[in-house]
Amino acid sequence: MSTSPLTGSNFQISKYSIDCLTLGKCTRTLTFSGMTLGLLLSAIQGIDAFGSSLLGLALGFGLLFVFYVFGGFGGGDVKLMGAAGALLGFHLVTVALIYTALLGAVMAVLMLIW
Repeated sequence: MSTSPLTGSNFQISKYSIDCLTLGKCTRTLTFSGMTLGLLLSAIQGIDAFGSSLLGLALGFGLLFVFYVFGGFGGGDVKLMGAAGALLGFHLVTVALIYTALLGAVMAVLMLIW
């Protein structure tokens, strides 16, 4: 069982979220630095952690890229989930994607009711 490449990645993800909300877009500097940081820190921890980080990056980026192609997400959101995948690893980004989808569904229902 691999661990998260960065146990303090909550700070980085929180910073991304605040910047995305205040700026109205997710900047490349933040997202690519998160991807790089996640991959580098996981490489230090060994091949299992690096593999998990790489798979997390591919899953987070790849899954949201499909929605980006059809206009469901912006490019910054796709890169941000890729960075989250690199920082959290495969198992945790899977959980994050599930909760993101559930929260999005709840918000969509609330917007329909409103």
